[in-house]
Amino acid sequence: MMRGWIQRRRLTQAAAIFLIVGLFALGSIALWSFTETTRTAASVRQMNAVSDNWGLVSQSVGLEYETLVDFLKADDEMGRAPLLSAIGSARPVLEWLKQNDDQPALANLDATYETYTTTLWQLVQAQHVNDPDAVNLWAQQAEMASSSLRRQVSSMVSRERLSVDVYLSKVEARNKRARVAASIIGGTDLALALICTFVLLAYQRGIERQADESKHQAAHDNLTGIANRALLNQRVEQALVTATARGGSVGLLLLDLNKFKEVNDTLGHHQGDLLLQTVATRLGEASRDSDTVARLGGDEFAVLLPEVANPAALAAVAQRLLTHLQRPAELDGVTVDVRASIGCSVFPEFSADAGELLQHADIAMYEAKRGRLGTKVYDPNTDSQTTEGLGLLAEFLAALDTNQLILHYQPKVYAATGEIAGVEALVRWQHPRRGLLQPAEFLPAIEESELVVQTAAHILRMAVSQARRWSDAGLDLPVSVNISARCLADLKLPETVGALLAEYGVRPSRLTLEFTEVALTGDPEEVVAQLGRLRAYGVRVSIDDFGTGYSSLSYLGTLPLDEVKIDRSFIAEVTDERSHAIVQAIARLGQAFHWDIVAEGIEDQSTCTAAADAGCTVLQGFAIHDPVPAEDLAAWVAAGARARVTGVHHAQIG
Repeated sequence: MMRGWIQRRRLTQAAAIFLIVGLFALGSIALWSFTETTRTAASVRQMNAVSDNWGLVSQSVGLEYETLVDFLKADDEMGRAPLLSAIGSARPVLEWLKQNDDQPALANLDATYETYTTTLWQLVQAQHVNDPDAVNLWAQQAEMASSSLRRQVSSMVSRERLSVDVYLSKVEARNKRARVAASIIGGTDLALALICTFVLLAYQRGIERQADESKHQAAHDNLTGIANRALLNQRVEQALVTATARGGSVGLLLLDLNKFKEVNDTLGHHQGDLLLQTVATRLGEASRDSDTVARLGGDEFAVLLPEVANPAALAAVAQRLLTHLQRPAELDGVTVDVRASIGCSVFPEFSADAGELLQHADIAMYEAKRGRLGTKVYDPNTDSQTTEGLGLLAEFLAALDTNQLILHYQPKVYAATGEIAGVEALVRWQHPRRGLLQPAEFLPAIEESELVVQTAAHILRMAVSQARRWSDAGLDLPVSVNISARCLADLKLPETVGALLAEYGVRPSRLTLEFTEVALTGDPEEVVAQLGRLRAYGVRVSIDDFGTGYSSLSYLGTLPLDEVKIDRSFIAEVTDERSHAIVQAIARLGQAFHWDIVAEGIEDQSTCTAAADAGCTVLQGFAIHDPVPAEDLAAWVAAGARARVTGVHHAQIG
């Protein structure tokens, strides 16, 4: 019975569709026919009016010619008067035609008629002054203009008639097609009914597919195609229920990319999206089929392991994932270094439910990022310290307002003479409760926040004002300041630097701004332009951590630079033959471009000697001197300080 009802319902729907389509088709033809008839009638009226007016033009031109002939034969004013009345009689009609007829030849005819009218008036004027020669001359020109004008008018009248005939032929052809369409509408109705039936079926299938797609989209990330937070939460709950029933364990990895905002800010959001897609692909490649890889938002990912033996096994999986993930990625021709931090949590060892599992993984991830550990398993013993670390960002804004930030300065010396080449300003945070905090304990969080530009401006002001105080005390010490990649993208940076230098009266050449190589891998034109704006103020520009950013040498040669600081990872191994060759190659490159080559991370005598032998022109590191407060550095220089390493020990500094 139900089956029969469904069949009748479908039959009724098909019949209704057939009737609607048929009525719509007939109504459409009727509407078209009415519209076509109305349009045709209006067009015919317009064309008849145009044709009639061309007839009037022809009559006026003929009349003017006849009165011209009579004018030439007449010997008194009465005989000549008709021409005076006839001159310009076609002008009103021509003006109407100019408004209602778009034939291109009308402009030429109008110009000819204007010439003809002018000629007639010249003829009348010559007759009036009794100049026979002029009368004959103007009469000849009038006859020629009249002949040309009559030919043009005749042509226009014939063309207009032909246009009417062509138009009526087209109308007849359209009407014929309409009659043919009306004759086959019955058969078309049946075909439409069948088509509509199939359309309904296809529509139903489409709705079902759309529902499936919507369900999939609701559970997956649009950019990467992997699971989203909602699906992850659902699977976490399922995994915990299963693990509880079987007495097993569930592992959760929470991953956050390091310095992802630098990629977005320097390379653009498109490359940032490509990086996120690359990360999702690599996580999927390194995970098991039973695992769930999800993107929680931004640059945060998660991997759910529904079966894990213990925290140590989870840590091993995290390390394997990190190793697979941390390979250079090619993003539309730009190579970037992928780095991440992974936090690990385990149920039921340390986490009692899904909420705690995610929270503990987040805490462990923050610990890994802050300590640059790569991976970190959640430890309840460090939970309170981590929570305190998460609150540092909120305290940092107050630290800016209350001058809790201080600068320590590490000297740099010339390798050849040992004389001081300048100092690098290194920020510290004199925390009211935790004491002196090193940059690694707070700067990573600041660089990921909206405070990065404000912080950079604050540090610049501290460094420039200190340079002024040193100058007033008789010490000429150039100062270098590290600037975040996100600050390089700030178009107001050159103005900020220029205003500070002008405010404190410090020579621009005494300030060097250091940018990491990664910061210079953004839009090449914009990077070069921004560095050029800084150089325009007279400020020196330096690349920090050179050798870790994968920038091309061709691009590097276009940058307006004054200095290159070789990354400490190369300097630490400079006594090794391969590393020595790399440092030497960089030094030769710097010599070709007239750059100062700084070896940072000089820790001992052998490193100092090898770096100098490789061609480094400036040395910096703990073997030269530790970073110290401004007053200690001034005292060190004033006391005739010397570098600690033997290679520059005997050269006077200051």
